[in-house]
Amino acid sequence: IELIKSQDSKALQQIPGIGNKRAKKILRYLVNRRS
Repeated sequence: IELIKSQDSKALQQIPGIGNKRAKKILRYLVNRRS
């Protein structure tokens, strides 16, 4: 899951205009869905 998390955060960082708070929210959502 740690690997998936870092891959997702890298992808989110490449999306322009996405806020850090929002990225964390989306990350948490993705991780919860996968586990």
